[in-house]
Amino acid sequence: GGIQTDTRTVAITVTPINDRPTATTDIVLPAVTEDTASPGATLSGMAFGYSDATDNQTSSGGNTTYTDLSYVAIIGNTATAAQGEWQVSDGAGGWITVPTAGLGLASALIVPADRQVRFVPAADFNGTPGQLTVRLADGSVNLSGAGRVSTDAATRFDISQGANGGTTQTGAWNAVDRTISISVTARNDAPVKTGDPAAVQIDEDATIPAGHTVGSLFGGVFSDAKDTVPGGSSANSLAGIAITGVTTDKGVWEYYDTATSTWLEIPDDASEGNAFVLGINDQIRFRSTTQDYNG
Repeated sequence: GGIQTDTRTVAITVTPINDRPTATTDIVLPAVTEDTASPGATLSGMAFGYSDATDNQTSSGGNTTYTDLSYVAIIGNTATAAQGEWQVSDGAGGWITVPTAGLGLASALIVPADRQVRFVPAADFNGTPGQLTVRLADGSVNLSGAGRVSTDAATRFDISQGANGGTTQTGAWNAVDRTISISVTARNDAPVKTGDPAAVQIDEDATIPAGHTVGSLFGGVFSDAKDTVPGGSSANSLAGIAITGVTTDKGVWEYYDTATSTWLEIPDDASEGNAFVLGINDQIRFRSTTQDYNG
């Protein structure tokens, strides 16, 4: 009689399924100088704020299927040809130029996270070029082993497909777009002379010829157009001239010295290593010392 009891243990195993990783931070690469390609930056070393912590249940007595950042999908590129090219290493010593059109979740470049990315500015470009848009994947799918990584710019994949990682809650790819950007620091480009200044007429045997400012003589043939970059640097105006040679067989070249209010000879030993510099508002003139000379 009476109530009798017995005890049995029932064990259950919860089979893990993948939880997609997260990434919280956009990347700004160190600035590079105009006309200089950026050094390659390894994708896995970028501080995207990547986390696959949901797959680690050891703190609750469970198991872990946590994996590090394993792949990056490039799904957008807003740089223009006038700005330059984004490139990603191909794993064989070369570089793949990232297309500026046709990229997206359904047409992404997939590369392993140990690859590098760089920006190669177009000639004379400076400023902030368009950026890359990317998604990050954990290692729950062996895309490299399945031949699902890009070997050139034309090899693209639909990352929403499970075979390519998938973008669902249990997929390999994170849910929020992240970006990679860079800036290009301006470097001065030398100005050019677009022609010869107009000849100044003086009368034969003139003892007090008129002077002309450097700006009026050379302003019309000065160009700094290379330094005009939309969204970047601006051209400089003429600041002055450096005289590197003087011919004195028919007379003397003079400049007006404002400190003494007198005309003084420009040194005849001026050279590239010993230039005589005048500002835009300084005046110069030629005074003939040869009687009856003209020409």
